[in-house]
Amino acid sequence: MIFLPWFDIRGAVSSCPTVLTALQYSVMADCEHLLIDGYNLVHALPESREALPFGIDAARQKLASSVRLIHDFEGIRTTIVFDGKGDDISIERPSGQLTFSYLYSPAAMTADAVIEQLVRASPTPQRITVASDDNMVRQSTSASGALTMGAGQLNDWIRSCQIRQGEMLKRRNEEVTKKWRRKIRNRN
Repeated sequence: MIFLPWFDIRGAVSSCPTVLTALQYSVMADCEHLLIDGYNLVHALPESREALPFGIDAARQKLASSVRLIHDFEGIRTTIVFDGKGDDISIERPSGQLTFSYLYSPAAMTADAVIEQLVRASPTPQRITVASDDNMVRQSTSASGALTMGAGQLNDWIRSCQIRQGEMLKRRNEEVTKKWRRKIRNRN
């Protein structure tokens, strides 16, 4: 058995997606760290699944860009865990931010096992949400105290962030337009 060092989960508490159910709301509101079962959800989420004919790298990138919205909009630390090939855990930070990571398991261990160990090793597993369509992963991490969701719930959360981000940008655009018009009127 390979022991994983504790992965720091400190981060901002999320606001609640407006289009989700009350149960989903409670999952999102308590989440500080979102652990994603990478290859499982590459095949389960529509956008990343559609990118598979272009290669696994394209599908992985599509998954990352989709969940990146949750990270950016909600302020939640996000780790996408993939099965790896090397002797050790490998961590990539595609944006350079410490709060958005790809974690690759060692070859001798599955991504599922890494996720399970991260949850078990956490001093606050109730602040972790695990996203996977693998029932075994969801059951074992839930038994360790984590909140869990399937691909459908994750997809709903992503869509909710997209909607709220669009609404926020629309309001901001309207504010800027009003300011601009006032400046024009004041000049005349």
